[in-house]
Amino acid sequence: MSAGREASRERADRMTRREWEKIEARFRVWAFHLYYRKPFASEPDLTVRFLKALEASARPIRDKEAVLAWHRARHGGTEADDEDEA
Repeated sequence: MSAGREASRERADRMTRREWEKIEARFRVWAFHLYYRKPFASEPDLTVRFLKALEASARPIRDKEAVLAWHRARHGGTEADDEDEA
């Protein structure tokens, strides 16, 4: 395992459950919007489009480290900087 991946795993292990839940929630909202606008954009029935995007964005997360990398790229890394949003 590379040193960067090892450091990422250590950070993930130190993360509290609340921090992970906030990151996961943000990721799922982002995924919903992505699915709604792109893959399901050609769906003529807006209710079906909504439900397809909702189902796709609610699938289990297989790679927690990839979600953490997404979070760092989008939000600058730390979870503590978003304490005001709760």
